[in-house]
Amino acid sequence: MSTNFHNQLPQAFASSSLAIAVATLASVSGSTLLAPSAQALSLNFGSGGTEGSATLVAPIVNAPITFIAANSSTVSQGQGQFAPEGTFVATIDNVPKSFNLIGGPGTYATPAVSSFLKITRADGKVVTVDLLPGSGTSFVAGTNFAYNLFNLPAIFNEPAGDPNSTLNGFVTINASSSTGGGVTSQTYQISFAKNVSAIPEPSAVLGLLALGGLGLVSLKRKHR
Repeated sequence: MSTNFHNQLPQAFASSSLAIAVATLASVSGSTLLAPSAQALSLNFGSGGTEGSATLVAPIVNAPITFIAANSSTVSQGQGQFAPEGTFVATIDNVPKSFNLIGGPGTYATPAVSSFLKITRADGKVVTVDLLPGSGTSFVAGTNFAYNLFNLPAIFNEPAGDPNSTLNGFVTINASSSTGGGVTSQTYQISFAKNVSAIPEPSAVLGLLALGGLGLVSLKRKHR
């Protein structure tokens, strides 16, 4: 089986489902969905996302989630603190830190991961995101498989001089593997939000991400 992380992947649908998920997280973090040019940088909340390629194995005990490369360094759908400011944009400065799930299929939990993300805001200041242990995990087994890590609690470490030294939030990760025509695409989508007043139901977030997945399958069939 040959592996190609970029070929055969309709980026429009992957990006679309990430945008929907980020919009959902933004709404619960208190962000108003304005066009980026209409927003002022806020220090009290923030949301956004990133996506790229991964290396995954079908569900096993302590399954590894390995992030390889981002499709873009720019924060996708940045809102609030991560919104563009003039000609400047927020960027993801590292490939998300890889980790192993804890336990086996049906009992998966997620570990604490320090400096999971490093984000430079449009004003040049850096926010680091630490994942806390979480349990909002499900998986889909088979030739085409996926790991859905819902609402993982996170700490956003704020730059010196900001009103808050840390802000609470959460991160949702969808990592999936799709095989067709002898080609395997393995990708991740990550959405994050901080200063969150309410957390969406996992089924709602999964449904939004699944919309992109269904479109992905449909487009693949049309291209065959």
